[in-house]
Amino acid sequence: MTGSRPVSNPEDRLPMPPEEDEPTNNTMTLDDRWRRQLELGRARWVEQMRSQCGYILCSIYPDEAHWDWFDGKRNLVDGVDVGEMVPDWTNDANIASLLSQAREAWDDSKAFVMWRSGSWVFCTINPLAPHLIGSTEAEALIAAREAAP
Repeated sequence: MTGSRPVSNPEDRLPMPPEEDEPTNNTMTLDDRWRRQLELGRARWVEQMRSQCGYILCSIYPDEAHWDWFDGKRNLVDGVDVGEMVPDWTNDANIASLLSQAREAWDDSKAFVMWRSGSWVFCTINPLAPHLIGSTEAEALIAAREAAP
């Protein structure tokens, strides 16, 4: 077979380079990467997640596309633009939710994040998974969602 490459060629597993006008993870903030994952359906808000402005997602009504948000004093907040909301990347409940979503994406209920050599690393039993790193736990977990099959 002339002109074909073997499947085991490592180049076949490398991602395609981004288009010239497409932002890369190096130029996108973590907030932008979250919004991109939401747009692609690869991440989701989960009840009890906290936004950067302190709102807590208390309930989601999918049939009505209505979300209830409460501020830190448990007051209902109306008129919140969900598209502008981003998680509080330091909140433990949010990290747990992101880890759950990364485990689901990699089909590995025992995947975890650990501190190693100055970075946070997402670890999974999947032999094809790259070591996904970040400067924070949240960044490593967003990277895991981005790289998931």
